[in-house]
Amino acid sequence: MDLTTFIDELRLAEMYDGAILRSDLDLQGWGSTHPVFEHVVSEYRPTSIVEVGSWKGASASHMAGLLRQYDLAGKIVCVDTWMGDANTWPTKEAREQFFPRGGSLPILQRFMSNMITQDLHKTVFPLVATSHYGGRAMVRLGLQVDAVYLDASHEEEDLYADLKIYWDIVRPGGVLFGDDYAEGWPGVIKAANRFAADVGKAIYHFAEGKFLLRK
Repeated sequence: MDLTTFIDELRLAEMYDGAILRSDLDLQGWGSTHPVFEHVVSEYRPTSIVEVGSWKGASASHMAGLLRQYDLAGKIVCVDTWMGDANTWPTKEAREQFFPRGGSLPILQRFMSNMITQDLHKTVFPLVATSHYGGRAMVRLGLQVDAVYLDASHEEEDLYADLKIYWDIVRPGGVLFGDDYAEGWPGVIKAANRFAADVGKAIYHFAEGKFLLRK
C-alpha cells in the first residue's frame, strides 16, 4: 500500500474538518530545521514520509517546505497521541497543557491550525495513535514509504521497538532517521546502535544529534 492510499483508507484528511484555527503560528520545536532533513530530501527525494512524534508540527512543516523546494509532490503522515508521555504527565502544568478539553486535544488542535495556516493540510496528515499501535497498523496494511523520521519516546526499549516496527514499512533504498542521538540521551544511542547491529547496517551520525539508516 502506498501512502496516498493509506491516507484515503483511514480518511485522515477529514481530521482537519472543524479544526480550530488560531490567530498565531506557534511552531515551537527542537532541532526541527536540522540539516539532516534537507540531506534526506535532496539525496533520497522521498515522496512518502512518516514522522513519529510531531508535537506542534515544526519538523513536519520544515520537511513539507523542503518537498516543495525540491519540486516533490510528497505527503507526510504524523503519528502522535498529542498527549505527552509518562515523563510529562506527573506535573500539573503538563496535564493542563496536554489533556483533552471539551472532547479535543489542545496540542493536536494547535498542530492542525499550524498546518492549515501554512497551507500544508493537503500535504501533512495527523494520525492519532501511539507510535507502536500506529506503526503496527501500517505494517499490517502493507504500507511502504520512502522515509521514516523517529522522534517519539527516547527510552531505550521504546525506541528499539519503534525501530523494529517502522523498519518494516521503509521500502528498499529508503531511509529511517531519528532525533537525539547525543550524549544527553543514552537510551537513543544504545537503541539505535543495537538495532543497526541487528540488521547489519551502518549508522550515520550527524552533528547535533541525528542518526540515519539506509535500507
